[in-house]
Amino acid sequence: MKKEMFNGYLYGYLNEYYLNKTYLTEEVDFSYKKLKVNKILSYLKIPSKYFQKFSSFILIISKIEITISILILFYRLVKYSLKYMFTSKNYIKNSKLMLGLNCDKMVFFKMLESVNVTKDDFVIVEIPTVKTKYTDFKRISIFKGIRFLDILKSFMFSLEMVFLMKKKYGRRDFLFRAHSSFEYFLCYFFVTRSDRTNVYYFDALIDRWAYLLGNINHTTYLIQHGILGDAFKKLKKIGSVNYAYYIDEEQKEICEKKLFENKPVAYFRNSLKFNSNEKLVKNEFKNVLLICNMIFYEKEKEIIKDLEKKEINLYVKPHPADSYDPYNKLLTNNNFILLEKKDLLEVDVVISYISTLATEYEKNNTLVLRYSDESFLEDYNKVFGNNKVKA
Repeated sequence: MKKEMFNGYLYGYLNEYYLNKTYLTEEVDFSYKKLKVNKILSYLKIPSKYFQKFSSFILIISKIEITISILILFYRLVKYSLKYMFTSKNYIKNSKLMLGLNCDKMVFFKMLESVNVTKDDFVIVEIPTVKTKYTDFKRISIFKGIRFLDILKSFMFSLEMVFLMKKKYGRRDFLFRAHSSFEYFLCYFFVTRSDRTNVYYFDALIDRWAYLLGNINHTTYLIQHGILGDAFKKLKKIGSVNYAYYIDEEQKEICEKKLFENKPVAYFRNSLKFNSNEKLVKNEFKNVLLICNMIFYEKEKEIIKDLEKKEINLYVKPHPADSYDPYNKLLTNNNFILLEKKDLLEVDVVISYISTLATEYEKNNTLVLRYSDESFLEDYNKVFGNNKVKA
């Protein structure tokens, strides 16, 4: 059992590493560690003007990350032990369960809506480090379904994971946050101990949670959130699921080939539901949506600068996990409409990296131009005319 738990956690880490390396080699020109620092700063919503200062601070922190992780683990051991003592036990049965992992409730609700289920259908397993409060859902604390020995084992396993990751991958990477394996191991014990009459839903594709839920004896449903690229070579299959809601037929074929040991019963997510068309500019020009991710920020700046010279209406949609500060800064010198997280507009053209949202627009018969396509520059020129955007 311990080997399976460790493997799932490490497979998830390695998938993230190789995926980020793909972005690095194809789209940006700096080291993996710098890419990771930028992602962390963006996730923490640090304003871009402070990136240099905080980057230096993070590099200092990385030198003592093992010590920091150990202190965090001891703190959580005490905290979780006390919570366990004051939590009544309740081994839930005959329920549809989802681990409470999603940090953005709006994204979570849209995902459920896309497969025709409602919040009333689920019980959320609350995980202590996830700040999102699932007050609209039926909930159960993770401490209701585990034993005290599970907390002690999770603590010991996570201590081992902190040292293991530093030893195996410390030369090429840092800031592993391996102390978060504590909660992963707790979830592993909760899920594997839970009654077989329960059904689990999840949306993870290639992270540690996918490996956890792809290797259990319960009935499982995967709701695809994120794109799995056919070119992603170094992927260890996550196991088996009973049912899968795919984005489209192409993703179904890729997932069946690369992700699963079996072929789940297939369903498809519903098409986009536009909710903010009142924000569309009313004129004769094309409406163009730029789907953003801070990894591609330099390219996004190029495109915005080029498109403001064209007779189009430009809408910019930052990634839900990224800070809006860099895009607000661009607004001071560029002409575009900055969209909120919840906004979905019916546009004529989408420009994007390899994103789920771009694929969903494509399903809606919207023209999508992706940076990763070999014909991106040629297609861009056909739509917008001569430009200075790099391929």
